[in-house]
Amino acid sequence: YEIEYSVDEDAQEAFVDSCAQFNSEPVEGTCYVGDDGMLHVEGGTDGLTLDADATLVSLKEQMETYKAGDVTIEATVDRVSPVLTAEMLQQMSSVLGTATTDYSASSAARAKNIENGVAKLNGTLLMPGESFSVTDAVVPFTAENGYELAPSYEAGQVVDSYGGGICQVSTTLYNALLKAELQIDARSNHTMIVNYVDPSKDAAIAEGVMDLVFTNNLENPIYISGSAYYGTLNFTIFGVETRPANRTIEFVSETTSQTDPAQNIKLVAKTDQN
Repeated sequence: YEIEYSVDEDAQEAFVDSCAQFNSEPVEGTCYVGDDGMLHVEGGTDGLTLDADATLVSLKEQMETYKAGDVTIEATVDRVSPVLTAEMLQQMSSVLGTATTDYSASSAARAKNIENGVAKLNGTLLMPGESFSVTDAVVPFTAENGYELAPSYEAGQVVDSYGGGICQVSTTLYNALLKAELQIDARSNHTMIVNYVDPSKDAAIAEGVMDLVFTNNLENPIYISGSAYYGTLNFTIFGVETRPANRTIEFVSETTSQTDPAQNIKLVAKTDQN
């Protein structure tokens, strides 16, 4: 007997349409700092969308010469690449700027605030042209958001407030950003001198009042790695180094004038005491 084959076109279309279940969105690549202190990447994958019409044409062409057995064709798809690919992230292996401060003398509450704030900034990935507000990233300063009462500066006084010590986090990041030569859009000094950086190298933040805002003005993404462990606070900015190898940069703190604090003492009533 000679077998004759015919094609069920409705079945063909239904089969091709069913392949749309494998459509997928692009998956962005990710990066993280490993135990070796180096940046590691996990690559993204393309998003795939079935082109049902083109795939059906390919299937029909194959079926015209069908004899027996399995038929395999490659589906036609539209590909959408992720913004962050493995290739791009692998280029971000250079340390553009790093800064470290010491908080080992802090109280347990202040240390917890620092570590909590760093955790909220660690792992930030900023694309070219994107701006970032440190205050927006770490607020609200409440117990529910992981903060405790600790000393902070307020109107020329030292008072206990939720999030006390968070300015050391923003200050350390600020110094790393300076060394990376990123664009600083907003930065404020404290109302009094801090002891963990030289004068003029601090960056105070206060919800609704002061902020540290910066923009990635480079042509490639940057990755912010932060850590706070056993009294050492560090921020490192990873990216693609485009500056000349022999380039150096230094920031110098100069004292232009001093005021005797003894002439400025004022007594402040403590309303919670007799």
